[in-house]
Amino acid sequence: MNRTQRVAYLPLIAFSFCLFTNTGCRMSQPSSGKNVISAADLTSRSDASTLFLDVRPRADYEVGHVSGARWVDLTEWVKLAKTEADGLEHFRKWQQRIATLGVGPDSIVRVYDDGSMIEASRLWFILQHFCVAQASVVNGGWRALQREMTADRIASGPPALVSAYSGAWPERTCGAVDVQTRADVRRCMTAKEAKILDV
Repeated sequence: MNRTQRVAYLPLIAFSFCLFTNTGCRMSQPSSGKNVISAADLTSRSDASTLFLDVRPRADYEVGHVSGARWVDLTEWVKLAKTEADGLEHFRKWQQRIATLGVGPDSIVRVYDDGSMIEASRLWFILQHFCVAQASVVNGGWRALQREMTADRIASGPPALVSAYSGAWPERTCGAVDVQTRADVRRCMTAKEAKILDV
């Protein structure tokens, strides 16, 4: 899969979406940042304010990761997102969960996985949904980062404790991406105002 194809598939990997053709259905607003960023760009442009989130299995993280990267138990997050008690409609719970990573709505976040960009895209979706608009997926993931980064920017060992973000959050989701209910999909299909992409 080439880079153009990866960019095209990125918003589709984590969930099935409705793409709406007019205002008869809820529409998402464009993200304010780049959705995909190359490892080469990161090595030349990132600074101390850039936060890296690693969604690979913990064992892989401990063998090697970007220095300072926070590990995310994405398997658990995805499981929670599918439950009634902790689904994505529980806005405050997810804000608090994201904040434990030291991430807030104004954070510059780079998410990476093993290179498939599938798991990273799932976390990207969650971050965008809860207003972390400057979140991007690293094209090529950890493999690409290893090729581009110098040895001093690579670390090993268990995740370190980080200070949670304690600032303000928006009162509602920001609309860069959206979650559609079954009723939303049915209404838009009936009105012939949606195309369904099943991925």
